[in-house]
Amino acid sequence: MDDDDPKSLDLMELTYAAEHEDTSAQVALADIHQEGLGLPNHGGAALYWYEKAARRGAAVAQLRLGEVHYHKDLPTAIFWFRKAALQGHAAAQYRLGFTLLKNRDGEKKEVSSRAEALSLIHSAASKDHISAILLLGTMYSGGTMYGGGTPGVKRNDSKAFMWRLKAAQLDHPEAQFHVGSMYFYGCGVKQNDSEAYRWLRMASNQNNARAQENLAYMYSNGIGVRRDHHEAYHLYLQAANQGAVVAQHSLGFMFNTGRGVEEDPEEAAAWFLEAAENGYFHSQLHIGMLYESGRGVPQNFVLAAEWYHEAAMQDQPLAQYKLGAMYDFGRGVEQNDKKAAEWFKRSSENGIKMAYVALGTIYELGISVKQSDDRAEACFRRVADEDNSDVQSHLQLLKDRRRSQVQSNEQIVSFYRQEADQENPAAQFHLGLMYEKGLMGLPHNITKAVAWYKEAMAQGHHNAAYRTERLVE
Repeated sequence: MDDDDPKSLDLMELTYAAEHEDTSAQVALADIHQEGLGLPNHGGAALYWYEKAARRGAAVAQLRLGEVHYHKDLPTAIFWFRKAALQGHAAAQYRLGFTLLKNRDGEKKEVSSRAEALSLIHSAASKDHISAILLLGTMYSGGTMYGGGTPGVKRNDSKAFMWRLKAAQLDHPEAQFHVGSMYFYGCGVKQNDSEAYRWLRMASNQNNARAQENLAYMYSNGIGVRRDHHEAYHLYLQAANQGAVVAQHSLGFMFNTGRGVEEDPEEAAAWFLEAAENGYFHSQLHIGMLYESGRGVPQNFVLAAEWYHEAAMQDQPLAQYKLGAMYDFGRGVEQNDKKAAEWFKRSSENGIKMAYVALGTIYELGISVKQSDDRAEACFRRVADEDNSDVQSHLQLLKDRRRSQVQSNEQIVSFYRQEADQENPAAQFHLGLMYEKGLMGLPHNITKAVAWYKEAMAQGHHNAAYRTERLVE
């Protein structure tokens, strides 16, 4: 140590004061050792000086000592947190309350009642301790903590709003975002677009990505503010550059549709891909569709199927339908009617009406499943009121077939041929599908399948047109 160095002189003076029982000097010297500021990091020396100051009643030293012991000796940490908390130290009250809640099933001798923990957090919050205020907002908003729940705290949106507003007024950007969102949805406070805009703008100005996303949405849709796609674009861009996946997806949508920006499929694909790689299932669906169609990226059925699978596993309903279709046609995956049926079923259960039509046909013809007219009819009837001519014609054909009491495969094929010769589009479609799949004794024959599909197309059968397009491309 150089005695002529001003920093060395300051350290010498600090050490002298600490050795003469100046608790502020003891804490400062411990901090220097703990952080390695001007001295090699020396945990033992830090602990020594924290303990000296803590035993003389310095609340900040007691808090620091609790932090030092927290991961190694929780009971000792709680002991020192409580010492400081009893002196009204806000940070210690928060730390003790938080620790007691987090470790409520742990140290039996140290963990006090939930009421004590909540009282400590409330006390710290009343002293404007920002972490305590934010924690109360979170607990009252959902009543959960670490996914395991916070017993003793019932959801109360009004209280959640009150605490978040307090933090927002202390200029905390995340709290400002929450307050803006609660005004936007009318959650815990009367719905107010102007107030939503005001608070989201404050948070956005502090570079809060979620606030920028929500504010961009308001500009894009003219909610609480004049519609301005240009401003929406710049806000989405700010959020997207911080890794906000909804903003990345929204930029993809804007470039894909030309909404507020010049249409650019390649730029759209780039943003969808970034959000998809960040796990956003809507973008995984969209990049899958771009790969399937070859829009903005080279057409690649394998990548399309992979992205549909990623989104489908997150329960994205349309991706589940798209994946079912990939298995149905063997595009990017090995053709597999059973897997197609499984994904159509999951998609239908999540509300995709096209999946009900596909599933109804599968049950009607017994494609990889046990044939069932009842299940086929149930599927078709789920979408019968959608003004879908395909569904109406299939329901009528199913009714006519039941009335004819045909049983064997030969009789069923003969029935469909008779109906098809009378220009029944559903029967023509079924014959096409039976040739495509090699069902009911008919040989696999794509040429004949397409011919029957075209007959059905001429009668306005939409699904026949869809299958023809897939088979001849």
